Amino acid sequence: MSRIVILTLLVAMILLAGCGGQNAPETVTEPERIAVEVTTAQHGELTITKTYSGTVEGIEHANLSAKLSETVESINVRLGDQVENGQVLLTLDPGGPGSSYHQAEAVYENNRRLLNKYKNLYEEGAVSENELDNIRTQYKVSRADFNAAREMVKIVAPFDGRITALDVNYGDQVLQGEKLATVSRTDSVRVTIGVDPDDVDYVQVGDTVTMGMRGQDKHNPVIGVVERVSASADPETRAFAVEVIAANRDSRLKVGSLATAELELRTITDALLVPREAVRIQKGIPRLFFLEGDTAQSVEVELGNEDEENVQILSGVESGWSVVVLGQSFLNDGSLVNVVNRRSDNK
Repeated sequence: MSRIVILTLLVAMILLAGCGGQNAPETVTEPERIAVEVTTAQHGELTITKTYSGTVEGIEHANLSAKLSETVESINVRLGDQVENGQVLLTLDPGGPGSSYHQAEAVYENNRRLLNKYKNLYEEGAVSENELDNIRTQYKVSRADFNAAREMVKIVAPFDGRITALDVNYGDQVLQGEKLATVSRTDSVRVTIGVDPDDVDYVQVGDTVTMGMRGQDKHNPVIGVVERVSASADPETRAFAVEVIAANRDSRLKVGSLATAELELRTITDALLVPREAVRIQKGIPRLFFLEGDTAQSVEVELGNEDEENVQILSGVESGWSVVVLGQSFLNDGSLVNVVNRRSDNK
């Protein structure tokens, strides 16, 4: 065979090989499936609770104010001290220009001695009963004046309780009417909260309230009771005052601090529910993904009430639909999915 024939055959074989490569079938790659976790939208019971906050006050408390303008001469207690009825808490300067303490004391002591003298004279028949009565009257008046002057400078506890506020220091010059201290009974406390107008109709006297403070064990709350529900709203806040009382013998609720009060308002018995994590807010619009075959479809939903776990769906989803609760961040409308776990309920 000549060289020309051989070359011709080689060229033909190369051309045929090239044509065969162009017509070979291409390998088709399936789009990547995104792993998701789903659950079923279903009807259930939803308990509506609201949490409010208010300042803790002793069940009985008294703000003690200065009755004259004087210097604080002594302070006998510290913040948090337990005190007894009549105990002197602090003293204003009895010799200051605004005080009549020493003058009233002198008059009282003089009349006390004079009364004792006239009693002896009366027993000896040296003075009449009318003269003794006049001296006795002077003594009673001076004693009342002295007690009043003493109350002006010696600030005493009006009942057994605890010092829950101490607003002055030794040496301070206080003005008449200025608050000095607060004494409270803290074995029971009162918390006043402002309830929204939409919720107040569901709050009744005698309802139990779950109470606590930041940082405390939520599994061991203080249980309070609604004592009073205001009949009218505050003109500034538009909220209704609700007073809650609670036993506080272990002092878990600190007087003067903010406490939370959780109210159980009502129960919806047939709400369409999905877990809260199923809903995503996109540009202010709540949406979630549901399964249609092996793809995820995005849908706008209308939300209702919610609790710590579930949210009520008013429209956009029907009972029995499979909704995505984990993996939504990686989804687009129509994404292929691989269900790796299916929850049995909405919890």
